Amino acid sequence: MAFTIVLKHFLHGGGVAKKKESYPRLPDFCQLHDLGEELLSDSGLTVQEFDLIFENTVLRNDNVRDQLHKLKLHGTDSALLFLKLRGLNPCSVSREKFLICIEGNIGSRKSDLMQKLVEINEHKPEQLKVIREPVIKDLQEGLAQFGEALRAGEHVSDLQKQASSDFEKKMFQHHFRVATEERKMHVVSERSLEAKIHVFNALSCEQGRLIKSYRDDMQKEYNDKIKGHRQHQPHVVIFFEIPVSEAMDRIRKRGRKSEEHITLNYLREIERMYEALYPPGAPNVIRVKSDQPMEDVINGLLEEIRNVLSKVPTASPAAIDDFLKFFRDERPEPSQ
Repeated sequence: MAFTIVLKHFLHGGGVAKKKESYPRLPDFCQLHDLGEELLSDSGLTVQEFDLIFENTVLRNDNVRDQLHKLKLHGTDSALLFLKLRGLNPCSVSREKFLICIEGNIGSRKSDLMQKLVEINEHKPEQLKVIREPVIKDLQEGLAQFGEALRAGEHVSDLQKQASSDFEKKMFQHHFRVATEERKMHVVSERSLEAKIHVFNALSCEQGRLIKSYRDDMQKEYNDKIKGHRQHQPHVVIFFEIPVSEAMDRIRKRGRKSEEHITLNYLREIERMYEALYPPGAPNVIRVKSDQPMEDVINGLLEEIRNVLSKVPTASPAAIDDFLKFFRDERPEPSQ
């Protein structure tokens, strides 16, 4: 009969790393030690000296079999062990997984940067999670209804306002998930929850497209669960700067049906809201001119991202280097 070991390790700052393995017979100490090293490695932790604890007993080469055999005698075919690091700190710190948000007005080339990151990381063994807003794939109908409410302006009907509010709520839920989910890899997200609240929701409420109770509920959830919680806020904001006239030209040229109701005045209002959210000198905001070639944008971001992340208290140099590799285009040159 197989014997199963469940190994757990408490992480610094909360959370538990866990590893489960089944053995055809009672495992020996070397097998359990190997399992501990695998748990640390799989969790992105530095492999270092540790103890394995079973029922308040430190397991050693000379007592493992006896301890586990007692379980066998009682008909138990599994054991829960705890891994504890040696030294002053009984917990360990996993490498920080960063949340980077791409911001800017509509038509400012956010999608171009995200697509470029997808391309240069396509064949790398490590993964970068690139998350686009779901407006093109999952919320097309809601976006169209939002556009109708935008076109109606001050004459928006109750039905249009309800549909627009439902769309805003779904977008809020998307960004809330991105901000709060446990990050097992670095994340680059199109827009942030703070921009959703302070720019787009605020503007929709101001212009009469968002039901006030919806706005109040989203604002409360943001204040209660996101604001002041560093782990749920973007480590870096990359903000594309573009004159609204150029943004309007780009919107017209790409010809998306969902954007046909966007006006210069709407873009100016978005710009106004962004200026209030990210004033000059905002500490984690990197400003990028949108008229540069995307290769130059990415090359220029490397040192700026490093400078911003180096000020994050929990970000180790190794974690920063781990993230920056996703901004390096290391693809081989195409053969002639």
